[in-house]
Amino acid sequence: MKFVLFLIFLTSNTHAFYNFNNYTGKLIDAFESINDDQKTTDINCDQYSNDSYISIDSFRVNMVNGWKLVQWPYASNKKKYQILLLPGFMLNDYVFHDLIKVFYEKYKDVRVVAGVPPGFGAQEREGFSPTFTNYITEVETFISKYDFDLVLGHSFMGTVLGAISEKNIYQGKMILLSPALEMSDESFSIRQLAKLRRTFFQSVSWEAVYFDIEAGFEDYYTKTTDQDIISKTASQAYKLPKESAIIEFNSYADYFAENPNIMNKMVKSKNQIMVLRGEDDIVDISKSNQDKAKLNKNLSYKVLEKGNHMIMQEEPELLAKTIWNYLKN
Repeated sequence: MKFVLFLIFLTSNTHAFYNFNNYTGKLIDAFESINDDQKTTDINCDQYSNDSYISIDSFRVNMVNGWKLVQWPYASNKKKYQILLLPGFMLNDYVFHDLIKVFYEKYKDVRVVAGVPPGFGAQEREGFSPTFTNYITEVETFISKYDFDLVLGHSFMGTVLGAISEKNIYQGKMILLSPALEMSDESFSIRQLAKLRRTFFQSVSWEAVYFDIEAGFEDYYTKTTDQDIISKTASQAYKLPKESAIIEFNSYADYFAENPNIMNKMVKSKNQIMVLRGEDDIVDISKSNQDKAKLNKNLSYKVLEKGNHMIMQEEPELLAKTIWNYLKN
């Protein structure tokens, strides 16, 4: 709410500009300590990369063609199931760390990889433009190349998976976690930003987003969420350059303008797809789309009894159990 009020104030005051080059904020780097002696050789010949990897905060991190792949350093790569987790807009692997740990501790047959595609976080790939349609192609190529039994896309990436699903190239299961299938599913703030895109007020609006990004994230958590969690997630979002964020967001809104309802693509899919959200999620799924999901036996819609948009941080054990049950069945 603070973010919305601040945004309205800025868009009504064309002189309210700020110099964000001098903004320090609460920048907390989840991977702030990388030492030379932590670098090692990939002795397991990991199928995702033959390059060296680094160990950061106990997680193993590979960089592969602009993708940042983060996982627990499993004793063996030979697992019965492999899962890929894709973060939402302005997020990165950090939001999945607790979920990965739960899988490591409780579900020994599963190898979980959090994948941050190029242009989505701090890392970039030369020649790659971070548009929504490019992410459809990029993610589809990546998940089809590697042997993932299940891919989970959160929020923005859930919408990407929904757009991919009608092509039936990827053969595994999908979980769309808290996706918007129509622009009307989105929060009020996002809908307002979409309306302002490519207008005079767009620059002002994004100055507001980056000025108080933590306030913008608060609506996506429950009221009982530890403020430190929100602060750290918000600090990670600063890693995405504002210019890239605007490109990604504008193209996302443009895609919805041309494809108003992603569910129309999903009902044509042969993939097993679950649309999943927490009961308190600010991003909703319309009743008409819930009904449409019933037209395809491979589609299911599930609401967990608790959790908001960031349920992977708030309720990692509940989410892990739900993913596991869907995976093995």
